[in-house]
Amino acid sequence: PLDQGAYTCEAINVKGRVLATPDCIVRIVNIPAPEMQTQCNIVGSVSPIPDHTGRCQCKPLVVGLKCDSCSQGAFHLHEKAQQGCFKCFCFGVTDQCQSSSWYRTKV
Repeated sequence: PLDQGAYTCEAINVKGRVLATPDCIVRIVNIPAPEMQTQCNIVGSVSPIPDHTGRCQCKPLVVGLKCDSCSQGAFHLHEKAQQGCFKCFCFGVTDQCQSSSWYRTKV
């Protein structure tokens, strides 16, 4: 006997990706999501989202496509640094600084 309008939405191994109606069966394929926009580093950028041109707006002492590096003459990208990084304070000896794992403590 001919099935008079009965239909099913069950299919093996597709978990909801097949839509069946009395007149047709439509298979819904996975469409790849659009490529994620470059997310800006939240510590080094003004906003975690790129501007309308797709570029990250870096804080004053920060550089890089994602605002994830300190500029020349600055070091230690850190959330407590209002300008993103700290300006070198080497008394004019050099402008090439980097963070150290050393620290000061009372003796």
